[in-house]
Amino acid sequence: MPGGSRSDTDPRSQALALAARLRAVRAEVLEDVRSGSRTLSDVLMSRDPFEVVIKVVAIVENVPSVGKVRARRIADDIGITGDCKIRDLTPHHIEALLDRVPR
Repeated sequence: MPGGSRSDTDPRSQALALAARLRAVRAEVLEDVRSGSRTLSDVLMSRDPFEVVIKVVAIVENVPSVGKVRARRIADDIGITGDCKIRDLTPHHIEALLDRVPR
């Protein structure tokens, strides 16, 4: 970069590192759900700060035998918007999701 270099304590560098970590965790969680090594219940009950910002529809889409259309239909029926994150779910939403999504 012209005019100098950035240190690791630079706010921009920290934000880029945080964003990279969030993307890596999201990819790992979605792959774990897709492969069956983590259940939907496990992910929805997580309080990991990097996991609670994942969109609910993205997680449900990755459950085996669900897919994009069915995931969106389930979310709409329950009253979950497309941009709703795990941290935004109520206990009612979690219970309804677990009842409607195949295991």
